[in-house]
Amino acid sequence: ARTFYAEFVSMVKEKYPNMVHDGEFGAMMDVGLINDGPVTMIFDSNS
Repeated sequence: ARTFYAEFVSMVKEKYPNMVHDGEFGAMMDVGLINDGPVTMIFDSNS
């Protein structure tokens, strides 16, 4: 999962420079969110 995460973040940062930030993999983070679309998806896993 760490490799996939790192590759994903790298690709998104290239497409949206100065708009994408990441933190420590798997760490708890407080984030702000503005819903600007028809759907918001929440992904959660206990594993």
